[in-house]
Amino acid sequence: MTTIRDVATRAGVSTATVSRALSGRGYVGAATRDQVERAAAELNYIPNALARGLKTRRSGLIGLVIPEIADPFFSELAQWVEQAASERGFQVLLGASLGDREREATYLNLMVAHEVDGAIVCPAREAQATWEVVQRHGIPTVFVDDYPRGVPVDAVLSDNAGGMALLTRRMLMLGHRRIGLVGGQRSSVPGRQREEGYVSALVEAGIEVDPALMTGGDWTVAEGERRAGAMLDLPDRATALLAGSAPLAAGMMRAIRARGLRAPDDVSVGTFDDPLLASDMDPFMTCVQQPIDRICSTAARVLLARMDGLEIGAPMVHVLPVELTVRRSCGAALAAVR
Repeated sequence: MTTIRDVATRAGVSTATVSRALSGRGYVGAATRDQVERAAAELNYIPNALARGLKTRRSGLIGLVIPEIADPFFSELAQWVEQAASERGFQVLLGASLGDREREATYLNLMVAHEVDGAIVCPAREAQATWEVVQRHGIPTVFVDDYPRGVPVDAVLSDNAGGMALLTRRMLMLGHRRIGLVGGQRSSVPGRQREEGYVSALVEAGIEVDPALMTGGDWTVAEGERRAGAMLDLPDRATALLAGSAPLAAGMMRAIRARGLRAPDDVSVGTFDDPLLASDMDPFMTCVQQPIDRICSTAARVLLARMDGLEIGAPMVHVLPVELTVRRSCGAALAAVR
């Protein structure tokens, strides 16, 4: 790897002159600056950001670890985090754990090796294991979407229970009583809380929860298709289906089409998260929209405050409100059970 000493040798100047020329700090004559820049270009030299940060004790890097890039929620979250970090003069190192704890730990260790100033993490599976890794390294960390329970942490997430309750109440208002929930991992905060919101809305309406209509599992398209299909194949099938995430909603729609059914004519559907291009889908998808911009700006604000050592109180969980966007994918129960 090319070093600053190599550039100095090629340009015939000192390393201090190279540093001044490339950083723009301190006086360097125009001819000398051109000579140094030409030598750096010929050697493909990239200034070491970590070395520049020795005086400020900052690398200018923030680590971001998400479960996967393909999920619309996490890909949009990554874009917002990058924008929020850039506005504050930081660059983002991104890693996708693919739901694997060891892969997640590897990325976190790699980011620590690059001396990131802080990290934003969406845990892969067991948030407790993620917390243990960041605790070991002692880097300021903000959890997003999921977090370890029972320990003091900074976390930002949506009102999962409230949002799913809104979605369930919408189906109840339309007359549905056989409402199925294709939920996420119950070991995760969003999976558990969204299920709690669904149950609370049914209990509030005096409806007994049917275990056959409430499932949890991986947040994948295949799982959404399998579990939604099982609910549609029941003798007393579901007349409305709710998905715990956009990928689960995609699988749910596959199961509906595979059985020759249509939404909302035969079965009403809704989902937590706004699937990509949901407003352009057929039918337009009713969904609970998470405030991703506010989630990311809040996470960035809290992380920067911790990195700067500002007194902002004890770590806390920030829960942000959601909105229910009603589109054409849900209709009256009478139309669904003809």
